[in-house]
Amino acid sequence: MCQEFAHIASCLPFIGLFEENSLLIHIDGGATDSASSAWIWESGKPTMIRASWDDLKDVVNNYNVNPLAQSILGLTMEDHLSMPGKLMGYASYGHCNAELEAWLKSNRWFLGTEDRNELLREINGFFGTNYTEFDNHKQEFMDVAYAIQHGFEEAVLGYIAEMKDRTGAEHLCYAGGAALNIDANSRIRNESGFKSIFIPPCTSDSGLCLGAAAWSYFCENGEVPKQSPYLGPNEPTILDQVEDLAKELSERKVIGLVTGRSETGPRALGHRSIIARADNVDLRRTLSEYMKKREWYRPVAPVMLESVAETMLSDYAPGDRLAEYMLGTYHVREEYLDKFSGVVHANGTVRALVLKDNREPLFRILVELLEKYDIAALILTSFNTRGEPIVETVEDAMRSGKVLGLDRVVVL
Repeated sequence: MCQEFAHIASCLPFIGLFEENSLLIHIDGGATDSASSAWIWESGKPTMIRASWDDLKDVVNNYNVNPLAQSILGLTMEDHLSMPGKLMGYASYGHCNAELEAWLKSNRWFLGTEDRNELLREINGFFGTNYTEFDNHKQEFMDVAYAIQHGFEEAVLGYIAEMKDRTGAEHLCYAGGAALNIDANSRIRNESGFKSIFIPPCTSDSGLCLGAAAWSYFCENGEVPKQSPYLGPNEPTILDQVEDLAKELSERKVIGLVTGRSETGPRALGHRSIIARADNVDLRRTLSEYMKKREWYRPVAPVMLESVAETMLSDYAPGDRLAEYMLGTYHVREEYLDKFSGVVHANGTVRALVLKDNREPLFRILVELLEKYDIAALILTSFNTRGEPIVETVEDAMRSGKVLGLDRVVVL
């Protein structure tokens, strides 16, 4: 199976069947024969309408291996898998500068320029500054990151809009590593005009095997049984410590939670997660910067009930599937900013996970926190130490919990 369609087919385990007249899009740094492809689903089968290395190859590489962004963030080429998330968080501190973006674009975003001294000279020349080193606390560098993020968004939205106009598609299924860019995803949701948008939880290369298997199953059976994102090996369990855990969380404890089957994909979705109350900046710094050793500019995400999302997030609408897998951003209403002070981005948004299933242990904890302590959301971040994958086993969790210095590890 070509990698392009394996990405797309990774949607099937979570939707069962593509909607008729769906646009199927893959965008990734490199697949079998392209960096981006577009397909139309009609009469129960896909037809490829475009595949190219040229359309978006530079755009995607600009986001994961751009030498200028690497220099600003202190990264190397070996950090290409972690760079997109870091760049996206850092870009939220930047400002729109159309002249800067046009200059970067005219220089092909300096892709291929490896000499950091040369890059610094170019920056100094454009801004009229005299920096002797890259300093990611300086506004000029934040603005460069914003320009790279905005250029990525514009190119991806333009490509999808062109394919939508060409096909007249009403629905969108979108996969590939580029679909982890939550700001671009949110603009697609808000601006593209599709009736529905779906991105799978394992949208990066982590979903390729699943996509290939799902397509094979579909070809034999005509549909794929719907799954939750919890596809790991451990069986679900029943939580009976809701009141105790809620009380400890209200007291600003930082807790590692291991429950049920582990998540598929790169995002922690509540089964292998670290949780803490989301309304405290100092607690976020302790968890993110000191325990997990993350950079100062990287935000953490909140998890909340759908009733909270409907009330407190201005652009959340029931049925928004981006929020099921933490793949979109949402603006916090001004009157509720204090309830999200530990997780709100510099641009006033949050990358929310919205829980709807009352069978989930975390759902019941959130209900208790809201009703008894008026806590609207929890920080939700992956349960792992820096440089290691998300924990899977109980042994992993206990070891990582000690290294991180968590107040408690709960295994259910």
